[in-house]
Amino acid sequence: MVTYSTINKQMLAGGATVGLVGLFAFLFLLTGVKFISSGDVVCNGLTCEAFVTVNTSSKICFEYSNNSNYLYKKPYSTTVWVNLNKISNIVSTNPNITVDWYVKKAKTGSLSKNWTIIYDGYCWSGKNNLNKLVGHATQPAYYKWSFVVSKVSVDPLWASWSYTFTNKTVEREVITYKNVTETSIDSTPVYKNVTLTNICSIDQSKNVSMHCYDCTINKTVLKCYDYIISQIDHYDIKNVTIIKVVEEKSIVSEVVSDTSKLKTGVIIGNKTIINPNINIFNNTLNEMSVPVGDRNWIEYPFRQYEIDKGVSKLTSLDKIAFGVTNEV
Repeated sequence: MVTYSTINKQMLAGGATVGLVGLFAFLFLLTGVKFISSGDVVCNGLTCEAFVTVNTSSKICFEYSNNSNYLYKKPYSTTVWVNLNKISNIVSTNPNITVDWYVKKAKTGSLSKNWTIIYDGYCWSGKNNLNKLVGHATQPAYYKWSFVVSKVSVDPLWASWSYTFTNKTVEREVITYKNVTETSIDSTPVYKNVTLTNICSIDQSKNVSMHCYDCTINKTVLKCYDYIISQIDHYDIKNVTIIKVVEEKSIVSEVVSDTSKLKTGVIIGNKTIINPNINIFNNTLNEMSVPVGDRNWIEYPFRQYEIDKGVSKLTSLDKIAFGVTNEV
């Protein structure tokens, strides 16, 4: 007869917290505890779910306690308590991934409602104690989630999947601006005053630019005056620096955002399917043999006439992952 004290001794031998085999492996060794678990399951992408239904003739409760033991009973009570502070993992997985434990007590058939993370004070009692294990895969692969101790051995597989993509590269024109320094020669005239003497004029304000030796115009004798005029003496030459803003255009290639990547296929477990014209819906793979462009897969996951014409092939993920003969 396997009792909680026997199991607790085995757990204590494993170190400070429950080791690789996980909590469930120990609990299912307790006398009067029976369980039903889901078998091999294809994940929803990288999120993997499994269900375990526990029937127990004893009451098993869970709490976060300062008790030094993994399993213990409280005074005047037959309830077996599990110290969640001593639990490092509920099941082991290979490869190792994070697994969350959700619970509720309900009749079989209502698996989708009112799930909650295991909480302080939750108990297994009687029949149909429902548990959901949610594994968070890091990449498409087969993950064995297990509880194996003594005669209890359960090791079903999770098959996670993920589409494969290639980066989409686009070219675009880039305009940049830069400062360019230019040097030019500036020529500035320098003037000087020059005196013109004996210039004929009617008066001093009206220079007619005629020298005094011929100072008669239309028989009018003009007077002679001296004039000061300004004329270019030389040019002042110097270098001038000018800073101009110049526009430059270039073509660059860049990878667009992840949401615009090009689908190339899918990996299911360790099986790779290369085909950009595929879609997964309701645990079913739709493989198209013709290009589909930017089809709205949510609205049109498949079309019957495409199946009838042989350009669309539907296959269950279970068959691809585990060889189950339940092809759509």
